[in-house]
Amino acid sequence: MLQKLNEYMIQQSQKPIGELASEEPDWDNALYFFVSDPDPARELGLFCGFEIFPNRGISRATYHLRHRGEQYRAMTIAPLAGELGPVLVSGFFRFECLDPMARWRIEIEDAEKEVSVALDFAARCPAYAHRHVRLPGAYAEAIDQRHYNQSGRLRGTLRVGGETSRELVGMKNRSWGVRSWHRLPMYHWTTAQFDDFSVNTWHFEDQDGSPLFVDGAITTEKGEVVPVTAVEHELELHPGSVKRVRARRMRITTARDEVLHLEGREIGSIPLAPLPDRFSEASPGQWAAAEAAALWFEQHTSFRLGDQRGIGFVEHCVAPGCRRHGIAPTAFPYLDPAAPRPGAAAPDRGR
Repeated sequence: MLQKLNEYMIQQSQKPIGELASEEPDWDNALYFFVSDPDPARELGLFCGFEIFPNRGISRATYHLRHRGEQYRAMTIAPLAGELGPVLVSGFFRFECLDPMARWRIEIEDAEKEVSVALDFAARCPAYAHRHVRLPGAYAEAIDQRHYNQSGRLRGTLRVGGETSRELVGMKNRSWGVRSWHRLPMYHWTTAQFDDFSVNTWHFEDQDGSPLFVDGAITTEKGEVVPVTAVEHELELHPGSVKRVRARRMRITTARDEVLHLEGREIGSIPLAPLPDRFSEASPGQWAAAEAAALWFEQHTSFRLGDQRGIGFVEHCVAPGCRRHGIAPTAFPYLDPAAPRPGAAAPDRGR
């Protein structure tokens, strides 16, 4: 059962809080936000978060933002010091829990790129706690985590490219445990925001497209939580692309035996890989290099469910590849969380 203390960066074990009952270097405690301007025509999507790696003694804050084909990102790394509480700070990032399970404050001030974020997240649906995530067989050491998601509305200012958005929508995720990214199979994490409800699904699949783990829920502003029991999908790649999805069609079965047909179409994709902090999709060379290097895509997506329209993200882990979808593997070396990206500014370790 979720409790308000789950919002804070604390460990749960037989040891005192502050001592981790694991020696895994890839154990992390994470907070993520997926944020969209509700108007797809504005093409504004933000993925940001704060992570701690207790066994590495560091914290890492990041943001990735796409606006009308322009890509912005930054990362700061700092040594863990003192006691972590409701305020998480690293460099020009600041996240504050104002009211557990209800309200957060997000502040990012990247003056060099003229990106400014000052948003209050207010929950609009109940949180949904995923089952303990473990995978079978060859993937048994890839992940051992707990997660929960919560949809919300965001108000304040998000400034980029000379434009300002003030009313946004999105999802908060909290997770903790072992996550060995380079060992994961392909997965699809869908968060679709509709007027008064959200659709959240997460499913992993093997090379033949067979499900390894499926979970999720439909959550509503009336307080309903309807678990998802099965997900089937078909993917359509962009012409000429070997891994970037243009459209997806999902068949979702709920615990009420309802079948929902959710369709998603890419607004734009944020590639996650060691890439420069600023690049443009208008440059064929820059975009081709970014797409080739992508290990994941944070796909800003417009959704349709019957006659209802929504917006959100699909986090698609593409590096493992999948024969069924015609996606070849991308080489995925071990990425040290403390290492800077090629072409990026050196991480800030002093603040």
